[in-house]
Amino acid sequence: MGSADVAEISERDRQIDAMLAREAIRDLPVRYCHCVRTRDLETMLDLFADDGIVEMPKGVAASSANGGVFQGREALSQVFTAGYTRSDPWPFVHNHVVNLHGDDRASGFVYAEIRKSDEAMRVTLIVVYEDEYVKERGRWKFARRKMNGTPIPA
Repeated sequence: MGSADVAEISERDRQIDAMLAREAIRDLPVRYCHCVRTRDLETMLDLFADDGIVEMPKGVAASSANGGVFQGREALSQVFTAGYTRSDPWPFVHNHVVNLHGDDRASGFVYAEIRKSDEAMRVTLIVVYEDEYVKERGRWKFARRKMNGTPIPA
């Protein structure tokens, strides 16, 4: 095997690693929405880095009427639990843009719509999440999730 063959294999390995990273990252928002829907707090918290951050604007998210920045497992647990009791959302993920920044950092944008069962399943919110991802103990997780939303009037 010549040096050109080794270089080609190394490039292919790099491309495969990047595809695997993107796929693992794309799975995060899908699982996030499933956890919101099923109210699975423990799995939801496990999607976030140990010092993970969620940022929500005032009046947009059912889980935090006042908005704010919530960091760490305890704060995230409180804000997600509050959301589970206030609303019955059905979140649907659409587009997801992923930008890799090395082997253990990435960022992205997730476009989603939120429907509510108590409002005849109408779309009540259009959301763009600005995400930062980190590979922690071999798994991709949310490092930071910033919610930008546009409420849809009834």
